[in-house]
Amino acid sequence: MEDNYHQQNKPKKLDKSVLIILVILFICFLFILLHNYPTKRKSINKEEKISDDQFIQLMDDRLNRDKLYKEKNKDKEISEANELNKSSREHLAELNDLIKKRPNDAELFLDRGVSYIPENYYQAITDFSHAIQLKPNYIQAFLWRANSYKKTDNYELALIDLNHAVKLEPKNPSNYQIRGDLFLELKEYDRAIENFDFIINLEPNKIFGYEAKAYALNRKGDYINSLKEGNKAVELFPDQGDAYFLRGKAFYYLKYYDKAIEDFTKAIQLFSYSPDTYQFRSLAYFYNGDYDRAINDMKMMIQLDPQNSRAWYGVGGIYTLKGNKKDALKYLTRAVNMNAKLKEEVQRDENYRSLWNDPEFKRIVQ
Repeated sequence: MEDNYHQQNKPKKLDKSVLIILVILFICFLFILLHNYPTKRKSINKEEKISDDQFIQLMDDRLNRDKLYKEKNKDKEISEANELNKSSREHLAELNDLIKKRPNDAELFLDRGVSYIPENYYQAITDFSHAIQLKPNYIQAFLWRANSYKKTDNYELALIDLNHAVKLEPKNPSNYQIRGDLFLELKEYDRAIENFDFIINLEPNKIFGYEAKAYALNRKGDYINSLKEGNKAVELFPDQGDAYFLRGKAFYYLKYYDKAIEDFTKAIQLFSYSPDTYQFRSLAYFYNGDYDRAINDMKMMIQLDPQNSRAWYGVGGIYTLKGNKKDALKYLTRAVNMNAKLKEEVQRDENYRSLWNDPEFKRIVQ
């Protein structure tokens, strides 16, 4: 009886021909879906292309929202700043009491010296010096005092402290970085490069040393050797956008704009949030005569930072060269409103020459 029940209620198998038809229909459905997907994406991208008026309005709206947010939170920021100042004063008072109780504690003098920064570098130097007297090999005190000397333009004493830090910890890359940066400020590029070479020798598998050395070589004007560092970086770090940006800058300075654009594009693909990369690629496009792509990259810079007056200014200059006075003046207006110093610069900028005698241009820059 039970067997008869199972036989009667056993699911019926689909006919083979029906099954084949269903499979074919499913495959057709997938084909149609996949075939139409790129078309849909293209139509979306086309819709995203907006006019300059729309773009400017979007950026204006964003700036206004940021302004309203800051105004809304102004009291909160003031309150937080006051609370921070109060906390700093209380911390300083605590340190003063502790130093009275423990006058031979070098760490307390270091902490109090740090608490004086950035309001009083000279008082900070006094405390760092006291810490060093108590603890002659206190490397943190040497580094903090070197920084304070640098902030007060006393570069010779800063260098003495950094040299001492290097002697204390000759295998610490940070010491060479700080000393190399000091030489960059002094425009002693060869000595800066020597320090960055130490970093590369200590950390050959990190990109920072190559970046720092290439930057120093660019500042020195030695673009050929900068390119060599860029090639090494790309070979060692093929998945890091910074490596391609580094080499792209060398190509840019050597005026190999096509190669520079290739590297900047690769850098953007690996790390899209990179205002500097868009800036250099826009300049490479500009000098290659590709004004439209140069404008697009400058607009990307504006999207990343709507208060980038240089980007607004740059778009206006290219539109002037293209003979588009209307949009040129719109972008220029926003640039000078953000940075009044551009009013003088634009009157000497050859990109804007065709507008120098224009009444509306004169009104904007007056």
